[in-house]
Amino acid sequence: GVMRAGDITLVGRDEELSVARGAFAAVEAGRGVILLVEGESGVGKSAFVRRFVREMTASATPPLVLFGRCYEREAVPFKAWSGVVGELAQHLRERPDGEVEALLPEGTGLLTRVFDELARVPAV
Repeated sequence: GVMRAGDITLVGRDEELSVARGAFAAVEAGRGVILLVEGESGVGKSAFVRRFVREMTASATPPLVLFGRCYEREAVPFKAWSGVVGELAQHLRERPDGEVEALLPEGTGLLTRVFDELARVPAV
């Protein structure tokens, strides 16, 4: 099928969208989920994710969506998580300290040893 969301048209991704929607429903039910989108370069992974994120953020309970990129030749430690943690740190800096403190598990400060961005979050 063909699916449109704004300027993003997906062709033949009904099954993948169904799996992604199921994962989101599990999250809304309180379960932790990791959804891995993989494929060769140029097959539409980014368009699929953008389309699905638009759908999620338009829901009654929009999630916090964090993005990161990882390049094979990059020499950044924990490169797969660097961008995601940077976006999370930015989000946390924009929230009131009391709200952030209530969200953080014990020991979060230890992550500042690996991710400098978290050290700039006052509540951490």
